[in-house]
Amino acid sequence: MTDLTFDEASHTYRIFGRVVPSVTQILEPLQFLDGVPWAVLEAAREFGTHVHLACHLRNLGQIDEDTLDAPLKPYLAGWDRFLFETGFVVTASEQRLFDPMMRYAGTADAFGIWKGTTWVVDIKSGVVPPTVGAQLAAYQAAALERPRRRLCVQLNEDGEYKLHECKDLSDFALFCSALNIYHFRMKRKPANVHEFA
Repeated sequence: MTDLTFDEASHTYRIFGRVVPSVTQILEPLQFLDGVPWAVLEAAREFGTHVHLACHLRNLGQIDEDTLDAPLKPYLAGWDRFLFETGFVVTASEQRLFDPMMRYAGTADAFGIWKGTTWVVDIKSGVVPPTVGAQLAAYQAAALERPRRRLCVQLNEDGEYKLHECKDLSDFALFCSALNIYHFRMKRKPANVHEFA
C-alpha cells in the first residue's frame, strides 16, 4: 500500500494524507491499563519498540549485535531460538497494512511459513494482552495474501520464548466491535480533536 504513510513520533497512519486509526489504538480501551502510571506504560512501549526493531533487523540480516544494548540481547536471543528451533521462515517483516473497506491500519511484526502453512506473527516482550488475538485477526484480515493462522511469540528476559496460537474464531468480531465503538466516540468529539471521521 504505497499511499499509506506512518509517522513514528505520533504513531499516526495516513492514507492519501488522511488519518486512519491503528489496530492498537482501536483496541487500547480493552487493555485495562487505567491504573498503570503513564511513565511505566511509556517505558514499556519504548522498550518494546526497540525489541521489535532488533528482531526486524535480524529478519533482514542487517543487525550489528555489537551495537545492541545489553537489555535487548536476551529478547533477540529468544527470537533467534524461536526461528532456529521451529524452522519458521519469515517472508515479510514489519509489514504495514491498510484495510480499504474498514479503514484501519497497522503494522504486522512478521508473516511466515511454518508447519506447511502461512502465519501472521505478533512479537510481545512483556505480558501478552488479552487482545492479541483480535490484534492478529485485524492484521490477518487486512493482508493482501491472507495468512491461514495467527501466532503470538512472547520473548522473555531470560532468552526464552513462549508460543501462543490464537484460535478463537470470535477474535475478528471483537476487533470489529472495538472499531465500531472507536467510530462512535470519534463522531461525538469536537471536529478539531481528530482528523478522521
